[in-house]
Amino acid sequence: MKKIVVGLFLVFLIFIFVSPLNAQEKTEGNLVLKDENLILLEVELNNLGLKDEFLTAYRFNETVLLPIGQLLAFLELPFKIIPEQGLVEGFIWEEAEKYSLNLNQGIAISNGREFSLNKYKTEVDWDDIYLETELISEWLPFSLELDLFRATLTVETEKPLPIQEKIDRRYRWDRLSNRTGRAERPIYPAVENPYSLFNGPFVDHRLYFSGDSTPRHYTNLAGDIFYLNGRLFISGPLDDPLEDVSGRLGRRSPDPDLLGPLNAHEFWLGDLSQSAVSDISSWESVQGISVSSYPYSRSRDFYSHSLEGELPENWEVELYDNGNLIDYQTSNEEERYRFENIPISYGINEFTLVFYDEFGRKYEEVKKIRVDSTLIPPGENRYQFEIGSDDQDQNRISVEFSRGINPNLSLVTNYVRLPISDQTEDFLRLGLRTSLSQIYLEANYLNALDGGQGAELGFSTDLSGTRINLTHAEFDDYRSETVSNLNRRTSLDLRRNFPFLSNSSLGVRLDLTREENYNGDILTEVYN
Repeated sequence: MKKIVVGLFLVFLIFIFVSPLNAQEKTEGNLVLKDENLILLEVELNNLGLKDEFLTAYRFNETVLLPIGQLLAFLELPFKIIPEQGLVEGFIWEEAEKYSLNLNQGIAISNGREFSLNKYKTEVDWDDIYLETELISEWLPFSLELDLFRATLTVETEKPLPIQEKIDRRYRWDRLSNRTGRAERPIYPAVENPYSLFNGPFVDHRLYFSGDSTPRHYTNLAGDIFYLNGRLFISGPLDDPLEDVSGRLGRRSPDPDLLGPLNAHEFWLGDLSQSAVSDISSWESVQGISVSSYPYSRSRDFYSHSLEGELPENWEVELYDNGNLIDYQTSNEEERYRFENIPISYGINEFTLVFYDEFGRKYEEVKKIRVDSTLIPPGENRYQFEIGSDDQDQNRISVEFSRGINPNLSLVTNYVRLPISDQTEDFLRLGLRTSLSQIYLEANYLNALDGGQGAELGFSTDLSGTRINLTHAEFDDYRSETVSNLNRRTSLDLRRNFPFLSNSSLGVRLDLTREENYNGDILTEVYN
């Protein structure tokens, strides 16, 4: 009995002394995230203001705690914040560079380096985790400078963050400034890469999560099957992963040795993009077949070219011509990019497509187009045949035939059948292309077989470092998929690079288009 009484007395003493201590610790922990400790900070990145809203921080004694989730959102960094687990993790430039912080374990990992959180103050709220500024500077690869007098938090970085590169892109897009210089690159002999019975597939799979929409996936598969190259693209929300499925089979060869006597460079079956024909048709996605004897690294228009491809949601793409930024696009509903009428100079033209995904990571794709003084070698023929049905199950046919008449003259003909206003119409185009020294000339005659005709003249040259493209077209009761109620059209495109600073150049472009309709209305557009 005496032992029981002593035991109860000890329990009573423990309860008296320990409970107030726990209550005191809990109270002190809650004292930090109080309204009276709230301070609002403006966030600057290398002295550039980021947001119109303020960062909600707390000051307790000499310590300032910052909401890491809100700060990382301001910096547009792909981090995951789980307050109930005391967990923060993500990456900045590459997924292999991991940054994580675990309050329960009391450790932080900074790109492979681990350190303890014992000496740092942290607090957890229901929607965010609060860290003191010294901890953030120790953990992440940038420094923080807090100015309570100005109520500003300045983030200083040595290596640009993805958001800084995004801001730079917006600046380039506004000014279309250019960086020049094509380095001399060695030309290596071609290496055979034969097709296989089965090889692959190579899989590129991406998952995209957003707080206000259903997660989506994008999957690209490419490989050889039955000695053909197969490409399959699948995308959709996770609850309907096969929402969009497209694919094609075919072959490409740098030599015209495909399909026997057809001497084709490439052929494809499946989901295709039917080529545009100037003043007749535009690019169109079809299901069908395409056969071409044109070298696929060579432009069919001597002064312009078109590039297109896939551009997933929240992606951006920039187009560089020999190192100079000439255009850009952001993802659209079709999730495709399309650059049309890209001017081409003589020799080897190098176009670089620079892609940026939703996390700011950069991917580059280089396309080279060769334009010689003779577009088609004398006595040689080139053709392209495309037939397919669009998403309205309407048939579209496009046929092109070219022949080199002599070293300075080529003949180009087109036949196009396409639906216009719920009826099928046929078009012909006859064209001549010639080169006179450094001047390229083109003449085209258009005929709508159901009535209407048109003609176009154009030339392109480089004069004292200025690229000049001039075209003039006349139409007589002519209408097509791209021309309607138009009497005449004149276009002038001037482009020039000026030296800027030490290793840069400034690109200037003037694009003037004047259109006159049948009713006499005149539309003049100037683009600079």
